[in-house]
Amino acid sequence: MFPLNVFPRVLLVIISFAPAANVALAAVEPLDKKYADAPAALHRAYFLEHHAKDYDAAKRLYDELVEDESSAFQPVAVAGSQRCRDHLVARNFARVMPAETIAYVEFHRPGEIVRELAGMLGLTDKSVLAALASRPNAQSPVPYYVPNEIVISPAIFDALETFGGMAVAVTEFDVEGDRPPAGVLVLHHGDFSLLKGVLETALQFAPTAEKIRNMPTFGTNIPDVGEITGVLTESLLIVGTGRNLVEEVVGRIDGGGGGSLASSEQLAEAIPADGRGMFFAYVDIKRVLGIVEKTLDGRDREEFERVNAIADFKSLRWATFSMGVDDGILGARAVVRLDDEHQSLVYNLLRLSPMSGKCLSLVPPDAAAVIGVGLNPPMATRTDDGKSDTDSAASARPPISAFDIGREFFGNTQEFCAYVVPGTMGTAGSGHDRFPVPNVGLLFAVNDSKKSMALWNEILRLPGLIAEKEPVSPKPTKIGGVEATAYTIPEFGNVYLAEIDGCISLGVTRQALKSAARAQASNKSILDDDALGPVLSKLGGATSVVFAGHLGRLAQVGAGTGDVEVCMVANPMSQLCRDTVTWVTISQSPNQFTASFAMTGLPKINDALRQFGPFINAATGTFVDEDEEVERAARESDNDEDAIDARPPARNRKNKL
Repeated sequence: MFPLNVFPRVLLVIISFAPAANVALAAVEPLDKKYADAPAALHRAYFLEHHAKDYDAAKRLYDELVEDESSAFQPVAVAGSQRCRDHLVARNFARVMPAETIAYVEFHRPGEIVRELAGMLGLTDKSVLAALASRPNAQSPVPYYVPNEIVISPAIFDALETFGGMAVAVTEFDVEGDRPPAGVLVLHHGDFSLLKGVLETALQFAPTAEKIRNMPTFGTNIPDVGEITGVLTESLLIVGTGRNLVEEVVGRIDGGGGGSLASSEQLAEAIPADGRGMFFAYVDIKRVLGIVEKTLDGRDREEFERVNAIADFKSLRWATFSMGVDDGILGARAVVRLDDEHQSLVYNLLRLSPMSGKCLSLVPPDAAAVIGVGLNPPMATRTDDGKSDTDSAASARPPISAFDIGREFFGNTQEFCAYVVPGTMGTAGSGHDRFPVPNVGLLFAVNDSKKSMALWNEILRLPGLIAEKEPVSPKPTKIGGVEATAYTIPEFGNVYLAEIDGCISLGVTRQALKSAARAQASNKSILDDDALGPVLSKLGGATSVVFAGHLGRLAQVGAGTGDVEVCMVANPMSQLCRDTVTWVTISQSPNQFTASFAMTGLPKINDALRQFGPFINAATGTFVDEDEEVERAARESDNDEDAIDARPPARNRKNKL
């Protein structure tokens, strides 16, 4: 990518100088009466281009009309064909970028994501005229007015959606930073008439250069940047740090110019299966490291090789970041790919095992949030006498030692989940130091449940036995139809342990453990939940860490404190976010690291305004300067000298509001 200080200079050149496009004839205007004699094919092509957005079909029709050199409408057909060609380029800028690109950034159709986000926020389903007509008719003393609902004018979306986007490709860079990177920028202004007009008008004053394929071309030398060459097509602006780069891009736009970035097998592998989204960035790490390594001197090379022996940097292939909106889901994804036979000790040691999902089957269906981490793969376990656990007597308690603590987490535990459910919170502490405790539960899916229960029993007994007061022994209890044990934790209270369906369940409160027991008894878990279930059921086979949260239920968790001030905020939030779900996942396959974020069911802004708008409007009245209010009233009532005295005192007016 160009450094940040380069773009303002490039744009200054473009706006201060630039083109005179030969065929700017009736590009976006509808075919009105002055085209009444135009062939039917021209009208059809125009419809396909501007309304159906079928640029392939429209270009074919335009090209047929271009062949008729005697037609007075040939220039119109030429412009239309070039517009369609440029629109097709904007669908995949990589098709015209250099094959030797080492870093690539694409910003695609920003207007589409703005429209989708506005729809997700509930800002586009009403008429703007109706919204403006609903404004109060009387003059208001407040400095601004907060409407009961907001509507975004469709004109904004129409203007944004005409902008096709832009892409930047970097082909080389100076590691020392003595010179700027080399690369090329392609901008698609589409049907944005104002931007098109500015570019075409400005290019008339640009420094001249030898034309590239008979297209409007400019060239100049910018201090600290170097030679800049630019070309303006019907709907594209191409600017590069070298004439050769721009010539190759223009050649590929016209159907030639050799191989492109899109033909790279590595880029094809890096593109997500569900598309690049609105924003997509790609880095060829292997080539970048190759450039860096060539600049290292003897000592730096030794240090690099020493670190590389552990991290195996040379096995890194590429990295991507993408973001966009798809089917009502706002998401982002970062991916780093390694060679299949990599020897990265760092990655191998930090890589977690995939989650089996065993714990998730016990998480209550009404959980507000859940965090899951995979630790070890499932495996068959054997007892000391060689028999399987199922062959042992139910009452047998296996022997344990201190080393079992390490073995528990680094061998026996497959995965663990933490969850929280809404409801009245428990309390912990004593006397004046008591504090609310949310209903949090922990679930451990293990290979040997008897071993785990014996170990957890000893660990949880210790705090009660070594308390300053008289030792407190564990107490058996029954929670939700499950046999459990209550353990006393000094300065906190009781925690509850039970074995449920082969998993170790630890509840910070009785309610948390009861929720897990009910999930097992009813055979309905978070996987069956309408909100979080679809998210968790689609986890990939390499997912090792997951967080999924329902923001409305999390607000209900906060309301469980019973605190009046907290409830005043939490209760409205639980309604506004009743459909809002967010999740984060980390997948670690043997050769790829993937981190994803997504959110859906965004709160509707107009719902919030209906709840809080009147209070905001009322509150703004208390900030109006009293002297200014009296002076305004005096100006409005010049014929009534007693009007000011008749007004209630300012303090009373505030109280009334």
